[in-house]
This record gives sequence, structure tokens and C-alpha cells, in this order.
Amino acid sequence: MLNRKWEVNLNSKPNINKKRKEFLTGKDFTTSIVSNLLELNGQLTFDELKIIDKIRKLRNEIAHKSTGVSIDSDLIRYGYTLLAKLLHQEFQVRININLRAFSKNL
Repeated sequence: MLNRKWEVNLNSKPNINKKRKEFLTGKDFTTSIVSNLLELNGQLTFDELKIIDKIRKLRNEIAHKSTGVSIDSDLIRYGYTLLAKLLHQEFQVRININLRAFSKNL
């Protein structure tokens, strides 16, 4: 969703040629960089950026650590709420997520 949002942002800029666009969407532009730039451009709130950063860090911890990763149920709720918002913004789709399903006992 963030990459798609970034692509739309770049497409709205008149002075980006093909080579520059390839650079701005290449492997050097990580999720961390893209999300920060989207926040600076007003396409994400600072609170949304903080949630994305926490989720990204958790994902990296899970991917690189075999055991002992703790998952915060509040972060899951915030993440799903943000996902629902981004889906609605991008595709005009509303989804209802039962956030009560994520108890504090995760």
C-alpha cells in the first residue's frame, strides 16, 4: 500500500523523468524512507508513520530472530485500523475488522 501511495505521489509530479522515477522507486528507497517521505508530503500523519515504523521493526525482528519475539496486541489493532483506512483511501473499500478478537493475551 505504501509503495502504491508513493507511486501515485511520484506520478503527480511533473518533472520526474523515467530514470529519476526508477531511482525513486528502486531498492535504495526502503519502506522506512518511503513512509517518512509520505509523511513529510502530508500523505500520512505522524501517528500513522509511528505505527508503520513499529510494524516494520516488528516484522524485521520476526524475520531475523528465530524465537522470543513479543507481539503487542495494541500494535496489531492499530495496524489493522491503519490498513482499513489505507484500503478505503486507495480503493474506496470499507472493511470491518473485529478488533476485539485481538486480546491482550497475545
